[in-house]
Amino acid sequence: MFVIPPINARWADYTGLDMNMINDFTRKIEYQLRSQGFEHILDLTQDGAEPYFMEDTIHIGWRGWLKMDQSVAPFLKDLKADPQHYKMNNHFYTKSWQNAKAPVKVD
Repeated sequence: MFVIPPINARWADYTGLDMNMINDFTRKIEYQLRSQGFEHILDLTQDGAEPYFMEDTIHIGWRGWLKMDQSVAPFLKDLKADPQHYKMNNHFYTKSWQNAKAPVKVD
């Protein structure tokens, strides 16, 4: 399971972090993961403004851990999961992918 961590909203405001850039990153990384066969992705990037979701600038608070635990528990529960067939794509290591715009829609 991949977890995309939250951004502390107050810290983002204070530093002037462009949340559009974070949204582009999220679409891009989800596209990259899903296109290679990874389906278990937890995106927490939009939760950083919820009270007690973040402890400080980078550490998840108790609400963040609760949401993460609720998502991870079912993933860990299935001890006899079907074999996965991931399709690793070297294109995602290239400069052209690094500089590419985020896909409009994640498959």
